[in-house]
Amino acid sequence: MKKNLLFLLLIFFAISCSKDDRGDLVGVKASKFFPNKPQGMVLIPSGSFVMGPSNPNAYMDQNPTLKTVSLKAFYMDETEISNSEYRQFVNWVRDSVVRNELARAAYEKIGDEVNEEDVLWDYMPIAKISEF
Repeated sequence: MKKNLLFLLLIFFAISCSKDDRGDLVGVKASKFFPNKPQGMVLIPSGSFVMGPSNPNAYMDQNPTLKTVSLKAFYMDETEISNSEYRQFVNWVRDSVVRNELARAAYEKIGDEVNEEDVLWDYMPIAKISEF
């Protein structure tokens, strides 16, 4: 009996020490997930570059340090815009953003304390939006 138990423990130990899955949890084997390219975006591949002054003698007073920077791949919008165009966009949408945030804050603050008959629904910016 003891020999059989010892034999079973030895087999169990040998099987448990196998390196098949490297200790990972094993489930359904499937290919890795790669999301589709977002609309209007361009993939910038991973790589490395040297960051710092291109001419080391340009800064005689300081000690220019060159640093190699490695980046992972990322997506960037394919449409180039200037800072001025971005400022115009922000100015164009800021009123709606502020109005929505103020209305949300007011709704959270007052909550259900207000009687519905006292509310002027025509002047509420989020009156017809359901959060459910």
